[in-house]
Amino acid sequence: MSNFNEKQHILNLLNHKDPNNFRLGLVLLSDHGRDIDMLLKIALQAALKKDPEGRLRYSSSVINGDKVLECVRCGLAWFVKDQLILDLSYTQDFEGLEQLQNLEELRLYHNHLEELPQQFLQLKKLKRLYIRMNPKLDMEQVCIQLSHFPNLELLALENNELLVVPQNMSLLTQLKALYLGNRQTWFRNQLQECPDFLLNLAQLRILSFDGNPLQKVPRKIWEFARQQLEILNLGTYMPVDKKETEDFYHLYRLHGLRLR
Repeated sequence: MSNFNEKQHILNLLNHKDPNNFRLGLVLLSDHGRDIDMLLKIALQAALKKDPEGRLRYSSSVINGDKVLECVRCGLAWFVKDQLILDLSYTQDFEGLEQLQNLEELRLYHNHLEELPQQFLQLKKLKRLYIRMNPKLDMEQVCIQLSHFPNLELLALENNELLVVPQNMSLLTQLKALYLGNRQTWFRNQLQECPDFLLNLAQLRILSFDGNPLQKVPRKIWEFARQQLEILNLGTYMPVDKKETEDFYHLYRLHGLRLR
């Protein structure tokens, strides 16, 4: 790519706020295959970090997920294929996601999902999945699908209007961290019981019901917490008798467990 005017035109398109202009810039870039000027590569990388709508304000990602998928659709998958973290909050078009095979962390917030996108099912290297404010999802089915993700260590199903913990969560024996709490004031989970089957997750180190009106927990949860947990949050739960009060106190004072 040697034409100065063409480079300048592409630079202007990549920096444009209009997504249609950004897409046109990607199309023009893809016409040159991998023979892209270093200046344009830097410009594209910078463009991927632009977040005019502020969706990444509280995200662990600094890359605009929609723009990453647009790169894939426009033939620039090679440029973003090593992306490890992706935030697709508010996104509803997941075409191209299946090509990001190296993803380790994915955030799906407020996508109006009724089922997980088919493209998602190809991401077998995924380690951390955050699903928030998608109350129409069938979480029983979601857990069945996630049981085929052998590397999944962290699952957060916060603010999804959950009333009960999905029974099929017992299939997720690979989990090390499970967050079922609330971060926002809308679509709040209203879990009242911690089921016994969660105590069978032998790898679990973090269990959080933050912000839930928990009223019932397994009798063995204190022993379970003492043996393997690092963080336990039981929402608004209060010990029901002297024995539970003592167990609760010992976890905090003697074992250093973070009860938050």
